[in-house]
Amino acid sequence: MHYEIPACQYKYFLTVMCLLSLYLVHRPFWDHLQESTQCNELVLNAISNDVNICDKMEIKQVLTILKTKMTKTERGLLNYIVSTFMEVADEIQLPYMLGYGSLLGSYRHRGFIPWDDDLDVLMDVSEISTLENALNRTKLKLVRRYHEYTGEFIFLWKVFLPEKGTCFGKTCLVRYPHMDIWFYTGNSSYIWALFPSASAIALKKDDIFPLTLGWFENRMMPVPKNPRKVLESLYNITNCETGGNLDHKTDLVIHTRCSVRSKDIAKHYPMYL
Repeated sequence: MHYEIPACQYKYFLTVMCLLSLYLVHRPFWDHLQESTQCNELVLNAISNDVNICDKMEIKQVLTILKTKMTKTERGLLNYIVSTFMEVADEIQLPYMLGYGSLLGSYRHRGFIPWDDDLDVLMDVSEISTLENALNRTKLKLVRRYHEYTGEFIFLWKVFLPEKGTCFGKTCLVRYPHMDIWFYTGNSSYIWALFPSASAIALKKDDIFPLTLGWFENRMMPVPKNPRKVLESLYNITNCETGGNLDHKTDLVIHTRCSVRSKDIAKHYPMYL
């Protein structure tokens, strides 16, 4: 019997198959998938098609959702963690760059996104052992994250101060605040994160290297050569939003999505677009 999949279902079918193929087989299909923008678009569209709870809200209501998460003490601890990491990486000349929400924060806010609560850095997976040995000589502690069901290492580190902050999650293996180090690999033209869900999006090396510097809080940090182009492949950068990401204080996913135009809240938060 022939069954024709409706167009709306077919889009999500392709999305699921795209993610499954990347996660389960990981390599044989990479060369084909990373050349295709269709996979990137499917993943991004699937993520962005949920309900925007802030669509009809007044700005004062929106600001109760898009609000500062970190306390002054937490921000201070995270800045210390980042500074220590930078000193170590710079001393042994390990390249790294801001990624994901932290790259967006650097580009749009010149620091943390006000409603973000961690810091994201990307590094080449070939440097993983060198970095681990170097960080083990500092006060920082790193914890590898493993897949909830398969138990496989997902190429993400949580880096934090073991005697400071608050417990993260039920087991207290990690403390908050912390920074995330995401590891990537690539070929001659593209790089992609090895974290299962993030690996569906391949980024052009020509948009990334050579790295440049961007403001982040009171320091300059390495960022891609063309940060706007990289960010536009990941986000709608003219909108401020939250949802679908992790609340790092509780280790719970924020399922509700709030999205507003950046210019609508620009007088409440610094914007540099």
